[in-house]
Amino acid sequence: VSSLPLAIIPNSIVTRIISRSYSFLKKGNAYIQFQYSPRSLAPLKRVFDKVDVKFTAINVPPALVYVCWKK
Repeated sequence: VSSLPLAIIPNSIVTRIISRSYSFLKKGNAYIQFQYSPRSLAPLKRVFDKVDVKFTAINVPPALVYVCWKK
């Protein structure tokens, strides 16, 4: 589970972080990213095979949980 603030990290570094995370996962496993900004969705979708988005309204402030799958 990652809560790195991807929205404020330069895109080139975000791509490297996500790509490396993907490379370490075994097939069928998930990488989970907790964010307050929807801006992180595009880079996650570029790298992972499937990305599920969950909204957590109970959290203050409300947050997004991205469950990213390696198939």
